[in-house]
Amino acid sequence: MKLPNDSRWIYALAGLPAVFLLFVQLRYAITVPYMDQWELVPYLERMYAGELTLTSLFEQHNAHRIAIPRAIMLVVAYITDWDIRFEIAINYVLGLAIFAAVIWRQKEIAKPFPLVTIAILVFSISQWRNWLWGWQMQIFMCCLFAAAAIRLLTISNRNVKHFCGAIALGMGATLSFAAGLAIWPAGALVLLRKESARQLGVWILCAAIAAIAYLATFHVPGDASPPGFTLCAPIDFVEYILAFLGGVLGGYFPQISLWVGFVGLVFWIIEMVTAFRKDKPLGFGLGIGTFVIGAAFVAALGRGGEGIEQAVASRYTTFSALFWAGLVINAYTL
Repeated sequence: MKLPNDSRWIYALAGLPAVFLLFVQLRYAITVPYMDQWELVPYLERMYAGELTLTSLFEQHNAHRIAIPRAIMLVVAYITDWDIRFEIAINYVLGLAIFAAVIWRQKEIAKPFPLVTIAILVFSISQWRNWLWGWQMQIFMCCLFAAAAIRLLTISNRNVKHFCGAIALGMGATLSFAAGLAIWPAGALVLLRKESARQLGVWILCAAIAAIAYLATFHVPGDASPPGFTLCAPIDFVEYILAFLGGVLGGYFPQISLWVGFVGLVFWIIEMVTAFRKDKPLGFGLGIGTFVIGAAFVAALGRGGEGIEQAVASRYTTFSALFWAGLVINAYTL
């Protein structure tokens, strides 16, 4: 089927951020083991010695359970003799997959879809640390699994297969990055609004299993914020969350990101109230926005004591991009 001329231009413009990103990766990617990447070496040694176990994959990295990214990095290292360029390529593919998950089923939206805006956010170079460092595939995986899970939960004609797929993806997000834990409350809110009591019960049960498995043998990393930080410095805690949400638009200016995040949170609240007043189920936009707010909360628990300068770190802007993409999409569906 031929697209109208204006649609062709829209698709062409939407493809430019991805093309520019590819150029940046080819030019500036880190193609040697760097920082945390060296922590893969003991696992490589275990793998070649035949001593690698599922328990090993599940071991903590800082405050994260990165079992899935760790397994993929080990497989790629084995196949390619640890050629880091393949990890960079995987990050690019994951970015494309996140974009696909966000725009999937856009035909259900009667109004024009903000395709170019979504592309600019998803492929934003503000995420440079994640795009250029193969180790950061864990964040892309977390965001991809979460976005795909929310997409499945918000399908209008959702069936058991969609629901089971969402649970599997939720587990994937949880085992990719600590922020993936936020998929469970976000998904519960979506199911609550869809009045799916049985599925909500199953979802909560799976959330409990995921949390128990995650926290079993968990130890607080030495560089994490003190456990009492949230209670002792509630204002700093909230400011961290706001700066986290605004990072993709506020650049690396903490105060600007903080106020941008505040505005975004206000829009999210307005859109949530509107959905409740209209008695509408939560769509993808609000669902993914809720997930990112939860991710910001998780990050603040672990890193909030480092100040809002840390909240605008490039690695977190992948989450922030999803938050604003969700707001934009929801604005088009109201």
